[in-house]
Amino acid sequence: MKIQIIIDENTITEEENNKIKSSFKNCDFIDSKIDDFFTFGFENVQGTRFDTIYVSRSSRNYFIVDSDGKQWYPTLIQIDHNLKWWQKNNEGSVDAKAKTVDDFIQGNIYTLFSEKYAFTNDFTLSKKNTTAIYSRISLGDEFDEETEDVISVYSLGRFYGRHKRADNMDFLSSKIEMKYSKTQHQLDVLSNFIKNSLEYFLERSSTTYDYFCYIPAKKDQFDRFKKAIPNNILKLNREVDSLKQKNQVEREKEMEGSISVVEGIDVRGKKILFVDDVITTGTSLNEVVKVLYANGAEKVTVLSLAQTYQSYLEANEIPCPKCKSLVQIRYRNANGDPFLVCKNPECNEKFGAKIYLFKIYYFIYGMIHLNDWKD
Repeated sequence: MKIQIIIDENTITEEENNKIKSSFKNCDFIDSKIDDFFTFGFENVQGTRFDTIYVSRSSRNYFIVDSDGKQWYPTLIQIDHNLKWWQKNNEGSVDAKAKTVDDFIQGNIYTLFSEKYAFTNDFTLSKKNTTAIYSRISLGDEFDEETEDVISVYSLGRFYGRHKRADNMDFLSSKIEMKYSKTQHQLDVLSNFIKNSLEYFLERSSTTYDYFCYIPAKKDQFDRFKKAIPNNILKLNREVDSLKQKNQVEREKEMEGSISVVEGIDVRGKKILFVDDVITTGTSLNEVVKVLYANGAEKVTVLSLAQTYQSYLEANEIPCPKCKSLVQIRYRNANGDPFLVCKNPECNEKFGAKIYLFKIYYFIYGMIHLNDWKD
């Protein structure tokens, strides 16, 4: 598979451009200069999400990749000395970061932890060169970083709804949705995922937390957080209906009064970490934080596996290389590693993600080198 690299001439210098081209001699290149840098339009190129990289210092993706009438954003690698993803800077569309063009060439690239871990399933390897999406949520009407009402939120990846992604492409989203599975193996994979994600965060946190908590599972649901947090300090006062189909007012009304601190737990003056799998509107976490502060907590921080990201493009799916039917993601029973399988029962071809259409992902996760781009 040949890689196609789009170079943003607005932000990448001519010297850097030439350096990239001389390093990736067997790639195809598109030089692009957006005349109106603040345009809301997109420029179309031919290719797929899996063979097209856009290199820029901007956090905005100005390109759409066309492939057989379907569309994707190319993989955006941002050159930025600040290796943190800031929600307020609209960096949700950034797939990876490198401090300099030289770092990009050498494969010294930073990614979001949950996305890398969901892809590699190797906790030790996944910890290298990873970070989180940083954002702040205000409990008041006005956003003010100086007030105590501002909550620090850390999201370790991005979550895409089913209609905005291909199941076989977005490993993190498909792994999080294992919470709806009836298969114990998949539920265990998710539990380990949450536990390792929490450990990763605590290794890098400068704060020592007194308590950890999460929204308790319903009576008929598997408690996916129990392995990571065996002593939850929150309890449900009543069953809560699904919030998916509700508007913001209905969500807030449904959550109000539904959660409280377990009897006998004194959180006054304590630092508490609230853990969730996905943040969408923030309704649930706001209710939790409100309850904890009402009980005297000194500081509440939020950690989520992912934050819902609203893509403009509908999901595309990948054809089987053997019969051209669609493929989907599966996870191995032995170790949880991802692989792809053809949906056509007469074909049922199985192949590892490593050998089909994921060269870019292996590159940004630091698992392949320049020599692998020469075929």
